[in-house]
Amino acid sequence: MTRLVLAVALLGPAALGAAPCPTVDHAHGAWSALLGAHVEGGLVDYEGVATTRPQLTAYLTTLGSACRTDYDTWSPAERVAFWLNAYNAGTVQLILDEMPIDSIRDVG
Repeated sequence: MTRLVLAVALLGPAALGAAPCPTVDHAHGAWSALLGAHVEGGLVDYEGVATTRPQLTAYLTTLGSACRTDYDTWSPAERVAFWLNAYNAGTVQLILDEMPIDSIRDVG
């Protein structure tokens, strides 16, 4: 799922015949809210994130709806933030998919 979301983010939904892309929230408010609710002292409460998984899925879906034509207009900082947040949110999703695990290194 994560790979598909990121692939669509790179290609854009217009390339798949979808409707025009929505505006991306460059403040990444949904991701920030999720982190604010489930990260303390730099540690992620994965069980807590699991209870709000629909918000994580919605955030990743929103990132996946980004269009290449819009991406080309973003500042370098917006592009870096997009990819870092996509990577981090995708990693959290991967960990949730593999739970229970002791470490991400346990993922094959």
